[in-house]
Amino acid sequence: MAMRIAVIASAVGASLASGPGGDPIPDPDTCELASAGTVDAVEIGDDDESSFVPLDDGASADFAVGGQGTDMFPMRIRIAGPDLPECLAQSTELVYDGTVIASTNEPLQTYADAAGTRATHAMFVIIFDVAPSPGESFTVSTTVGTITETRSLMRAQATSL
Repeated sequence: MAMRIAVIASAVGASLASGPGGDPIPDPDTCELASAGTVDAVEIGDDDESSFVPLDDGASADFAVGGQGTDMFPMRIRIAGPDLPECLAQSTELVYDGTVIASTNEPLQTYADAAGTRATHAMFVIIFDVAPSPGESFTVSTTVGTITETRSLMRAQATSL
């Protein structure tokens, strides 16, 4: 039930939140007919749309605060392998202080790059529980097929959208 609420909140919250200048945050870039393909590597990155920037363990990670005051974790996923899907079956969760505070399993559209990998656009994972304060640690894990990538990160200052 919590997973269903998080997915609904992700879709509703992203469409209701505002970005800089009052522009709405884009709806999640979801798709149908998701597949895990044949993926050899999964990377978790920040939300920079100009180039994929992987997040290293211990890195400081930005959160965003939506127009209605909800904390969100903006991120991207990059995959590598011989058979990469255009519609990615994935599962992502954030854990803080031993509790899952956000999760989503929405299938996401991926886009090819010059390196032969594919990456998602930024997604905003909506926090449905107590979020870490700036300077506190949390983990983010993304699973594609049988591969799970986990990063231990530190929350940076929140940015209002």
